[in-house]
Amino acid sequence: MRFLAAILRRSGPGRANRLFDAVIEPTGMDLAERARTVALLWTLLGDLRRRDSDGNAIEFRIANPLYGQFVREMAGLFADPDGAADLDARTRAEAAEAWESLGDVSRLALPSDPNYWVDLGDFRIGRYPVTVWEYGKFVEAGGRNPALWKRQMFWPQRPVVGVDWQEAVDYCEWAGVGLQKSEQWEFAAAGREGREYPWGFEAPKSPEGQRAERANFDFRVGRVTPVGLFPSGSTPDGVSDLAGNVWEWTFSDFDETSKVVRGASFYLDAWWLRTAQRNLDRPDARSFDIGFRCIRE
Repeated sequence: MRFLAAILRRSGPGRANRLFDAVIEPTGMDLAERARTVALLWTLLGDLRRRDSDGNAIEFRIANPLYGQFVREMAGLFADPDGAADLDARTRAEAAEAWESLGDVSRLALPSDPNYWVDLGDFRIGRYPVTVWEYGKFVEAGGRNPALWKRQMFWPQRPVVGVDWQEAVDYCEWAGVGLQKSEQWEFAAAGREGREYPWGFEAPKSPEGQRAERANFDFRVGRVTPVGLFPSGSTPDGVSDLAGNVWEWTFSDFDETSKVVRGASFYLDAWWLRTAQRNLDRPDARSFDIGFRCIRE
């Protein structure tokens, strides 16, 4: 399909749009089916992007208005654990990225919003890791830019990464909250029943060709995805993204020179997603796969 779209583009946008119509028109009402259509067309749009003589990107526009409608419906991928549960992780991520491009951040919250928190009794924890949109408020107030900040700003729905441990602490102090401790992360992930994974005792489906709808892991997507994109991987209390996607800084020491990070990231396999697993990094590390999460005691 990618090759065919590129060939048709040489004959002008009209022929490419006829191909897109042939993909769009038979698409049914099911969210998963529409997500597959959006994921495919979003990928093709990336291939059809070109640049003018000044290097500015010129986007190809899909003429069929149904495409825009389908993209707006991709907000449903974040809402229902059973919604489009049979989608593979890569398709889910591509469809969500098309929706991200709309720039709607209305589902996100700040620590001052009660909806930001999940109450676990002794403390409250952020429903999601701190997002790019959320961290941007701190940068606007004078906080230090994380690594690759300009690139991250294109995707405000995703966890902020490239922050070192001190920057995570500084953000939490600015926001009037705390950085989670390792044991708090583990309690949120494992619960009182000692779950092996945040969602329960069932391992995520890891073998090639099977679905990976509980988390972003094992390089199935190959990059960080928006927070909350895998609702079936949330805890029974509603804490999301504790397994996979990005490691999370904690306030806790691993040893004299390192801090504990929890939760694994998008390129690690299922073994790392267990709630008992922990890792370490230097406090001055600014990695593409480490973010953080807030607590309020």
